[in-house]
Amino acid sequence: MLPGSLLNCVFAPIIGRLFDKYGPRAVITPGTILVVIGYGLYAMYGTETALWIMVVTHIVMMLGIGMVLASVQTNTLNALPKQFYPDGIAITQTSQQVSGAIGIAVMVSLFSAKQNGYLTDVANDLPAAAASGSSLVFKISLIFAIVNVVLSLFMKKPK
Repeated sequence: MLPGSLLNCVFAPIIGRLFDKYGPRAVITPGTILVVIGYGLYAMYGTETALWIMVVTHIVMMLGIGMVLASVQTNTLNALPKQFYPDGIAITQTSQQVSGAIGIAVMVSLFSAKQNGYLTDVANDLPAAAASGSSLVFKISLIFAIVNVVLSLFMKKPK
């Protein structure tokens, strides 16, 4: 996990400068495309996936997330008058936390259901069942990420 986090630290100032120079769409759209690539790779994992592939996938995903999260928040706050920045930050952070918690709960439930179904209907092979559950969750996440790519194409710089 460390390489992805370090990469985010190194690229954060560069991403910020690109955002300032070219606007939100020039940073957010490529970031969402990297997230799509990451989820696509995650969805293909199996029990025999090499560790180096997991590390590279995590790096791709973290770079994409790093490009998207800060840029979306900055673009959102730029749409507000300065006196509303504290409120905007509170709303965006709260909605991120609540949505993340709900998303994780739903995905863990889907993972567990798929894993249990595999164990019951296919084979009593826990690693394969976990891979099956993970694949389902990452495929669903991939669909949401593709929707984000489409939505990012309509993002504008606030006036």
